[in-house]
Amino acid sequence: RLRFPYFHQQTFKKIFSFSIYVFLAGIAGIIIFSIDDLVIGAFVSVAAIAIYKVSYAMQDVIRSINGMMGSPLMTLCAEMEGASEYEKQRQLLLKGTRYMTLLALPIIAIAIVFSEPFILNWVGEGFREAILPAQVLLFFWLFNVTLEVGTDSLIAKGIVRPILWILIVVAACNLTLSLILVRFCGILGVALGTTISMVLINFPMTFSL
Repeated sequence: RLRFPYFHQQTFKKIFSFSIYVFLAGIAGIIIFSIDDLVIGAFVSVAAIAIYKVSYAMQDVIRSINGMMGSPLMTLCAEMEGASEYEKQRQLLLKGTRYMTLLALPIIAIAIVFSEPFILNWVGEGFREAILPAQVLLFFWLFNVTLEVGTDSLIAKGIVRPILWILIVVAACNLTLSLILVRFCGILGVALGTTISMVLINFPMTFSL
């Protein structure tokens, strides 16, 4: 009988009881931002996906910037958690959120206001239909950017299960709203489905943690 050498059941159980939720939360996040293409392809047209991708690309830039600014703080927060430095964690959360908000909100506001000239100069007049969906998708980042440090702090403290459930609810709401609104508003309806679920469900539920 083969045995896995140096296998310590309790250690592996502790590791995977954390990592499995982080992994599934990552999948839920992919579904939230990728399911839109399937809905558009099924109910609008395959060509409309290209227009929506322009809208999506603008918010994806903000998403990347947000992640790059917040993720390094997770390591620092985890180190503080290991040392039981809870007051330092609180200060990191407050100051980190404040600085993230001050840096990111002007960028998001500028992206929303200047979406039209940016898109038209980037991909041309033929993609004018992407302007309003881009502005709608960028809008929820005005709320989401305030959650980055707090979410990373929760993960660093091992509080991952509630985050997964929230993302599952958001994904289900996003899909439901997108399927309803796409019939009336086309790609704008899909963008509204994502933004409404993020602002009305993800933001308050994550903030309450």
